[in-house]
Amino acid sequence: MASPGADSAGRMHAGVAQIWHTCVLIVLFAAVDIAEMAGSRTASPPRAVAFYLGAIAFEWLVFAYVLWGIKLRRYPLATLISRGRAARYGRDAVVGVVIWFLWYVVESLAAVVLSAVGVTDAGASSGFSEEIVSRGYFLQQFSAWTGRTTTGIALQAILFGVGHAYLGMRQVVLIVISGVLLGIFAAQLRNIRPLMVTHAWADVFGGLIVHGLPYK
Repeated sequence: MASPGADSAGRMHAGVAQIWHTCVLIVLFAAVDIAEMAGSRTASPPRAVAFYLGAIAFEWLVFAYVLWGIKLRRYPLATLISRGRAARYGRDAVVGVVIWFLWYVVESLAAVVLSAVGVTDAGASSGFSEEIVSRGYFLQQFSAWTGRTTTGIALQAILFGVGHAYLGMRQVVLIVISGVLLGIFAAQLRNIRPLMVTHAWADVFGGLIVHGLPYK
């Protein structure tokens, strides 16, 4: 008879959720992205309140779906957030700010390079809950499926970027770079709480303080 530890290790090797669950989530993201690209060509920009309420609602629905998926394999939410590491919120906040500074430097340099080669599409901020989905769920799923953390980092970053294709090629490239950088930190820290701080502050700083609301 297998021990509980062996059962847990076997389930983790297979990923934090079943294959069909992840495939459905990827298809959902693709459908939403296609719909947003089509809408951006045919409709006038939505009002800010409607846009952000819709985005928040969608992110929480995705979060609920991901939570349901890991519960089917008897994993707690902490599996996606800290992988068993004790919560140290003060330290996590400080690390998150440091990561944000490094992220800002890398993204600024990447933006300069993209501008130099003529990639100048506009873009907007991404959501806070994406850390749980991308660096928590997808990173662990892809790493388990392929047996390589580096491949998991690359795949979640690509999916993260392509999921924002409606923002234009410039933003896709920048978001893929963000996904790689944040994925590396998630894999090394085995804790995405600092990345939640990084992502939340990046949204506030970049989306509101620097650029203002994308929709009025």
